[in-house]
Amino acid sequence: MTSLRTALITGGGRGIGKETAILLSKKGLNVIICSRTQEEIDSAVKEIKSTGNGQIIARKCDVSVSSQVNSLVNEVLEIYGRVDVLINNYVCQKTN
Repeated sequence: MTSLRTALITGGGRGIGKETAILLSKKGLNVIICSRTQEEIDSAVKEIKSTGNGQIIARKCDVSVSSQVNSLVNEVLEIYGRVDVLINNYVCQKTN
C-alpha cells in the first residue's frame, strides 16, 4: 500500500482520459487507467511513464461489463487500499 493519492480513470487509453492521466501522474498520483483496447493502453502507458511519475497501472476493461469493472476495482483496492479520484470518462457508442 502507498501513501500517494490514487486515481482511477476509465477511457484512459486516449483523448481526454489519457491527458487527464498524464496530468494526474505529473501531480504525483498513482494512476490506474482502463480502456477496451489493449493497443491504446500500451501506448498510453508508454507516454505516461515518460512524462509522469511512473506510477501507472493499466488494464483492459469494458466498463459496460460489470464483472470487468468489479475485477478492476477489487485489484486497485488490493494494491492501493483506496481510490481517491474516480474519473468515469466513458463514451457510449451507438451500435445501430
